[in-house]
Amino acid sequence: MQTIRSFGIVMTDLSQTIFPKILLAIALLLAITFFLVSCNRSDETPKSSVNLASAKWGITAEDWQNQSPTHILSKANAETKFQDILQAAQNQNVEAMLLCGLAYEWGIGVAKNEADAAHWYRAAAAAGNPIAMLNLGTMHAEGRGFPKNAATATKWFLDAANAGNAQGMVFYGAMLANGEGAAKDEATAATWFQKAAEAGNPSGMVIFGNALAKGSGIAKDEREAADWYRKAAEAGDAFGKFQLGNLYASNASIARNLIEANENWQNREAQKLWREVAASGGNAAKDAVDALKRVYGIDCVKVGEN
Repeated sequence: MQTIRSFGIVMTDLSQTIFPKILLAIALLLAITFFLVSCNRSDETPKSSVNLASAKWGITAEDWQNQSPTHILSKANAETKFQDILQAAQNQNVEAMLLCGLAYEWGIGVAKNEADAAHWYRAAAAAGNPIAMLNLGTMHAEGRGFPKNAATATKWFLDAANAGNAQGMVFYGAMLANGEGAAKDEATAATWFQKAAEAGNPSGMVIFGNALAKGSGIAKDEREAADWYRKAAEAGDAFGKFQLGNLYASNASIARNLIEANENWQNREAQKLWREVAASGGNAAKDAVDALKRVYGIDCVKVGEN
């Protein structure tokens, strides 16, 4: 499937000698899912700001918030009960419409069919479901189930954002920052990134940190950028750890206290963060491995190898 790596805007070149390669900021974690549209079908768990729950399907609000699409479909017994879900969708059950879209997209309980997935996402979106709006935006952006259309994708991302979906806020901001599907507007993009970050979305925290670090659409503030990277890292976000390591390694003036101002501590902490990312096997792992080798001469793929 095509990816949406073009959403990854460049906002972090704090030290071009350390990081000459463009960092893909955020959309690297994302692919079309019901909530966090990931760039690939990895085992990383996407998250969402959407709060849904269904006694009928046994899916809790926490599931919708934190679990992967395959977990959601498994909990709904989509493999054996797809026809029940389909019938409920045909009877205007909005969550069933969304589940049908997921089932058709992932090919669980029914043959994979992106056109049918798009049909049910459209139905759920028309009923006000922000996850469906987000998925429709990504499908239009990637040309899956529809002709590729950045303007239509941007419209759906805005709809999801206005409905309170934090990932929609991130994606709409990314489209504005890149000038894709809408006039380039870094200031408005930064506003949406901030909203997503303040809503607790780790990807939003990272990309808002990037905007602050570069001064893209907002006053440059490396200390605040570090705070947002730290929050994302504490939430387990690999790119938050990677970007925080970037700041430490660049010797930027971002220390919270005298201990962090110590260069040796900064270097050790940068190595620690990058090693954690390198060992994670996620999308940021290659960049972390490259950074360890380039900056510190450490040649490793996994933490245990050093």
